[in-house]
Amino acid sequence: MKIATASISLTAGHAFYQQEVTESSFNFWRDEVAPPAAADRVTLTSQSFKRTLPSPVCAKAETAAASPDDGLAEDPRLRAMRLTLELLTGRRIQVATFAPGATAEPPADFSSRAGSPPADPAGEPAERLGWGLEFDSLHLYSEQESVSFSAQGQVITADGGRLELAFALQMQRQFQVETRLHLQAGDARLVDPLVINFNGQGVGLSETSVNFDLDGDGREEEMAFVAPGSGFLALDSNGDGIVNNGAELFGPASGHGFQELAEFDGDGNGWLDENDPIFAKLKVWMADQAGDRQLVSALDLRIGALLLTPLDTQFALTDSANNRLGQLRQTSLALLEGGAVAAIQEIDLQV
Repeated sequence: MKIATASISLTAGHAFYQQEVTESSFNFWRDEVAPPAAADRVTLTSQSFKRTLPSPVCAKAETAAASPDDGLAEDPRLRAMRLTLELLTGRRIQVATFAPGATAEPPADFSSRAGSPPADPAGEPAERLGWGLEFDSLHLYSEQESVSFSAQGQVITADGGRLELAFALQMQRQFQVETRLHLQAGDARLVDPLVINFNGQGVGLSETSVNFDLDGDGREEEMAFVAPGSGFLALDSNGDGIVNNGAELFGPASGHGFQELAEFDGDGNGWLDENDPIFAKLKVWMADQAGDRQLVSALDLRIGALLLTPLDTQFALTDSANNRLGQLRQTSLALLEGGAVAAIQEIDLQV
């Protein structure tokens, strides 16, 4: 081919979008009371955008494996956290960083709960350190790039041939990676709901755990559920017939379940009873022998009144291997129609 004349118009375009978000939260608590779900939480958030990025359909990197102390020198936040934990605990702390796509397991001696004492299977339940902390970090990076090229025109060859040109090319790519870090040290967090027991005994905890957002932070935690014969005192605030999270129980939000209950004692007689408008709305969240959980009206269970002046009754709640599942804090009375008496207790559950 020999080109005699040509009239060509070329155009090209390029776009690049980038987004980087870093969020971290640090939560510290002591054992005097269970920490309020929101009041004790400090959240630090930083975002940097070069341009607004539409939500692309991207592959999400999963965090799958850990290597101890990997990259600490490069990450001053992790280094500062590790040094703080070592000062608090007096122990050397291992930190695992998680990389997308890796498949190795964490080292056998790595523990995500630094400083937690092991349970003594032959003796008393392990003593709590009296404090605990959690550190969560999320780093999200995404980018999207596209380029376009087009050509239009006419080419005349030396032999008189005429070619009409129309050509278009588009290339695009997108990438997203998400890295999460969760670090917990000290004791597991304790959150304290109120429990009513109908079996004539104290509260019992099932060794089968459930996933439930007990502290109302929007994230489900693994916790022990009450055994058959006991139930969590609840207020179905949105009327949907289920307990959505710990905000619909008495105690998790403030750490003082009996005080929360006493706020509804309208006549101030020290009892929550049918003189108080909220009494008819009280529910009990319980499980039957098959383990199916249900929400039952307190009136249907013939609960007549709740005494609002508890006494301290400290007692460790453990499983058959002596692992601590929770802690009994306070006990009071529940009067049933017909004169029977039941115990209402405030317990701390580990989450």
